[in-house]
Amino acid sequence: LAYFTAIRYALIISFSLRMVLMLITMEISLLTPPFGLLLYVMKGVAPFQVSLGQVVRSALPFIALELAVLALLIATPEIATWLPKQLK
Repeated sequence: LAYFTAIRYALIISFSLRMVLMLITMEISLLTPPFGLLLYVMKGVAPFQVSLGQVVRSALPFIALELAVLALLIATPEIATWLPKQLK
């Protein structure tokens, strides 16, 4: 959290954008090794024959998509801030 606070003051980004970026970063961290808590959850609900390696390989496209969304939001923050601006 302190990391994102430092980024906010360095780049002058809005609170809502900072929270969206933090949420996506947390999702990615829960899906990637070495911890990959969500990978173990998926392994737990998968049939017994499915290995952890198969679960990791099947999650790779989703991880790549999450990284692409994170890069897109960093490049064009208006995507994440458009709706909150409409609610004001």
